[in-house]
Amino acid sequence: MQRANILYIFKILKEYSDEDNIISTNEIIKKLQQNYDITLDRRTIYSCITSLQEFGYDISDNKENHNRGYYLRERDLEDLEIDLLIDAIYSLPYISTSRTKELVEKLQKLQSKYKRRKIDQLTPIKNKSDKKTQNQMVFLNLELLNEAIKFKKQVSFQYYKYGLDKKLHLRRDKPYIVNPYGMVSINQKYHLICNLDGYPEISFYRIDMMKDIKILKQIHR
Repeated sequence: MQRANILYIFKILKEYSDEDNIISTNEIIKKLQQNYDITLDRRTIYSCITSLQEFGYDISDNKENHNRGYYLRERDLEDLEIDLLIDAIYSLPYISTSRTKELVEKLQKLQSKYKRRKIDQLTPIKNKSDKKTQNQMVFLNLELLNEAIKFKKQVSFQYYKYGLDKKLHLRRDKPYIVNPYGMVSINQKYHLICNLDGYPEISFYRIDMMKDIKILKQIHR
């Protein structure tokens, strides 16, 4: 049970503390009760935070803060690094709007709640639907293509293009069959480097325009 208490206290520090928002022992006790229905005394709080510090977590404590409380001083990413990554995700057209929101929320969980920017205050590119792909399968495409490249397997896929209505339309009924060699980002769009089966010329296909990717049994050289 002691280990679980340490984990819950760490989650409280991660969510509710930073250098501008020092959380007191009483506030930690209150958050534990509200969020996890756990009741701990002050001595247990002290013991758990000491254990976290001994384990290597950089936690500023009462000794440094003139008995004001605690805050998690060091995180996996700095706030500026997180903001830069969020802006980059919003600017990449091959990441769909829904997946962009998911990734941003994951990054923001690395910050305290007080440092998170409101999503509606982020870069306006998110409001331009023509700037973000409509293909929700881009990340699955990347995983499948990476596996095919690793094991030198051919792949088949349906290829799409944007019409005048700004919607994706099938380029041809017959699937493309290619030998994949690598992936590269060109002008903020991911492309597959490959050649069509039976043709030696190298081709580039936008990965956000692919659907129904299948890894074939055929191995290419």
